[in-house]
Amino acid sequence: MRQRNPWGMALAVVFLIAAMLACGPGPRGEGPSITITSPASGIAVTVGEEVQIVSTAAADAGVARVELSINGQVVRSDVPPSGNPTTFSVVQVWTPMAEGEVMVSVIAYDTEEAASEPATITLRVEAAVAEVTPTPEADVAGPGGCTLNASYVADVTVPDDTELASGTAFIKTWRLRNTGTCDWGPGFSLVFVGGDQMGGSASVSVPATAAGSTADVSVNLVAPGEPGTYRGNWRMQSDAGLLFGSTVYVRIVVPAPATVTPTPTEEPTLSGPTNLQVA
Repeated sequence: MRQRNPWGMALAVVFLIAAMLACGPGPRGEGPSITITSPASGIAVTVGEEVQIVSTAAADAGVARVELSINGQVVRSDVPPSGNPTTFSVVQVWTPMAEGEVMVSVIAYDTEEAASEPATITLRVEAAVAEVTPTPEADVAGPGGCTLNASYVADVTVPDDTELASGTAFIKTWRLRNTGTCDWGPGFSLVFVGGDQMGGSASVSVPATAAGSTADVSVNLVAPGEPGTYRGNWRMQSDAGLLFGSTVYVRIVVPAPATVTPTPTEEPTLSGPTNLQVA
């Protein structure tokens, strides 16, 4: 009777298992992921004004759609314009209708209906500010029967709602017109009268300015440390301490810092023995 070789049987089993693994399904690609690129979390938006939510989705199986939710409720779903690309950037428009803090989230789905983890930001919805035509300030009596007055002409630097990173030093410059009949001389200044001082001095000197002429007046400021919208109000003051003229202001937005998405760590691949010896 012929004796069977046990090592030969073992080798046959190994080859059979290897063949079955080779014919089986390969590893599934990465599931979908998504990030919100704009706006920054924590900024203020206005009731009744459109907000553009910009996000980028990725999926090895192809992106099928992106859903936008407000406070957990889906408000719109967008599909790629052509096919199912592995990356898809989309702009989704939403219009807030009430004040308060809202949670904005997006989820990407691939062609196999796998869902990404939601990408989420928060926004502060504020009431719209009615545009009011400023009323010219009344003249203030100055020395010798002349009058004191000033009007805003233009923002020379840092227009309203300029975004500045926390801690950024900047110079705000206004152009003002002397609309009174008194000349501005030594001792005239622009003084802080309310709002957010943003590290500025309580007052800054004003160049000598004849009646009817304009002057550029600057203050050195620093963007506050917390995200939000900040406004500081300033007004002209005479050498005798009299406030006069229109109030001018600086308004900036400090955005929330960008969220850094950690790079996933690849799992190590385990490999079987490479050499098999048969006695």
